[in-house]
Amino acid sequence: HLLETEYFIGLEKKISIPFITGLGTESGVNPLGNLWTAFHEQKAEIMGVIADEEELGASYPCSEEGYFNYFVGARAKVSQVPKDFQGWELISGEYIICTFEAENFESLVRDALYKAFQYLNNVWLPNHKLRTAAFSAERYASHSSDTTKMEIWLKVI
Repeated sequence: HLLETEYFIGLEKKISIPFITGLGTESGVNPLGNLWTAFHEQKAEIMGVIADEEELGASYPCSEEGYFNYFVGARAKVSQVPKDFQGWELISGEYIICTFEAENFESLVRDALYKAFQYLNNVWLPNHKLRTAAFSAERYASHSSDTTKMEIWLKVI
């Protein structure tokens, strides 16, 4: 149970849904990785971001057919978003949290993350007859190359 809304500031990009089918493979350009790189290049300059705090990746519906929005950011002290950045709120409430690990960061964000989503959406949620809001959040204690553990957060509805 998340008692208080948490605020994140970062960057957002529209991603093609067919990109998801390539996760878990070594196929081509990774627009999510590129967005994370752009965010980390600017992170130190973002007013309101809490240094050395958790980072978050969030997927949610896009108004354009065939796409979804992906947000990357870091915990923030305030809800005010500086110019040229976007905000994301992880609102208070009940969440399902799936924690998992991998041998290294690359395996964590490519293979393990894909498998965890597949298991949650195709096995665990249907077996428990639960529905979730139309977004998912990936929480990282750190987004460094030695990170081997992360969480997926899904809001129960």
